[in-house]
This record gives sequence, structure tokens and C-alpha cells, in this order.
Amino acid sequence: IEESTREKNEMEAKLEKTLQDIEALKAVRGKDIELLESELEKTYASKLETDQQLKDTKRQLQMSLRSLDEMALDGSKMRSDLESIMKDFQVQKFNLSKEITTLKMMNEEQKDVVRELTLENKRYDTICEELRRNVRVADERLRNERNRSGEALQQKQNEEKDTAEKEALLL
Repeated sequence: IEESTREKNEMEAKLEKTLQDIEALKAVRGKDIELLESELEKTYASKLETDQQLKDTKRQLQMSLRSLDEMALDGSKMRSDLESIMKDFQVQKFNLSKEITTLKMMNEEQKDVVRELTLENKRYDTICEELRRNVRVADERLRNERNRSGEALQQKQNEEKDTAEKEALLL
């Protein structure tokens, strides 16, 4: 009886520790997912801002070109100004395209991490469910063991009572 009680206590302690570990893993995993989602949103917002800057730059260039067409300036000055603007635009376009490409790559990497964490979350949920089933089985075993121990104790008490009654009759 003492051994089964000790085993029961050990099983309960192990079960409690396992449940605490599971909850700790879930909390950390949840924070990681929130952090990655936050970073993904920031990256997406940055991409939108970059796209808007590119559109604004293009609009400005088009407006500059229209203004140059309307001006009655010397041809060489107009050409020089236009070439300078075009050169600046090309440099800015190249830089923005490079940044967009980098942001897209980072976005994909973060999506992969989110997918991996989602899969890991499902695996942890499966493990948790399995542990819960194991706890239910262990509880059932413990109840059965307690019932058997109680029946054995009751039988021993009945035998002692019968022996005492027989001894009393013999006296």
C-alpha cells in the first residue's frame, strides 16, 4: 500500500511537472508567433511605404517632364536638367527596387517561420492531448488500485473480527 501510494505521488508529481512544461512551451511559442507576426506587419507596412514613395517619385518625374516641356528654355539646359533628373530617378528606382526585393525575401522568410511555428504548435497540441489521455489512464489505474487495496483491507478486518469472535466463543 505504501509502495502504491509512493508510486501514485511520484506519478502525480511527474504529471504536474509535465503539465507545467507544456504550459511554459505554449507561452513561449505564442510570444514567438506574436513577435514574428508583428515583424511581418512592419515589413509589409514598410513595403507599402516604399511603393508609395516610388509612385510619388514617378509622379514628380512626370510633373518635372511636363514642366520642362512647357518651358521655353535653351535646349541644352533642358536636356542637362532632364538627364540629371533621369539619372537621379534611375538611382532612386534601383535603390527602391533593391529594397523591395529585400523586403519580399524577408517577408517570405518570416512566412516560412510562421508556417514552421504553426506546425510546431500543432505537434505540441497533439503531445498535450496524448499527455491528457495518459493522465486519464493513470487516474483510472490509481482508482482501481485504491479499490483493490480497500477490498483487501476490508477482508483482513473481517477475518480478524471472525477470529476474535471464535476465540470469544471458545473461552
